[in-house]
Amino acid sequence: MRTSTRLMLEWLVIGAAGLLAYFWLIPTQTTPDPFAALQPDFVPRVCVLGILLLGVIQAIRDFRGLQTAGASTTQPASWRVVAPVMAATFMSVLALELAGMAAAAAILVPVLMLVLRERRLLRIAVVSACCVLPFTPLFS
Repeated sequence: MRTSTRLMLEWLVIGAAGLLAYFWLIPTQTTPDPFAALQPDFVPRVCVLGILLLGVIQAIRDFRGLQTAGASTTQPASWRVVAPVMAATFMSVLALELAGMAAAAAILVPVLMLVLRERRLLRIAVVSACCVLPFTPLFS
């Protein structure tokens, strides 16, 4: 069981990282485009706000103890789950830069399906093909 001090520290770190990303990191890594219908910083800012909102909700739930008796509690992710997701994301970003969108999706989709404990190889192949093949002409 996590203590209230540890919970407070976790949510302070998440909040600080989110605010840092929103107000400093995203503006320094994107440039405004006066002719774009959607500014390049829009999606990253929405994602950060979503993460912060979910963090606030989880922090309130943690501190108030709103989990019902007998309900499953959220456990921190194990490195057995986090490491393959991080590695697949890193490889996909490299593939995106070197070989394009289709190669990135061809790496990311099957690895994430395996992490989610999908073991039927035919289903992994079909879903991966459905995610990659229709978009290959668009991003080639």
